[in-house]
Amino acid sequence: MIQIKVDPNKEENKNPKPQLEDGEFIECFWVPFKDLYEECRRLETQGFAIDGKLGAFAEGLEAAKIWKL
Repeated sequence: MIQIKVDPNKEENKNPKPQLEDGEFIECFWVPFKDLYEECRRLETQGFAIDGKLGAFAEGLEAAKIWKL
């Protein structure tokens, strides 16, 4: 795992484009870390699949908030 800081206001970062494999559908959009867990849960209730790595990261952020880490 790596961590990077991305400036969403820079022109080259405003409209990220995924490199899709056959049969993939990926929509890119920005979500603040503080809202990531709730947004993942909301999208799941609408039938979207959440990548396991992203879901685990969101769970970790939520746990840190709950436990005040």
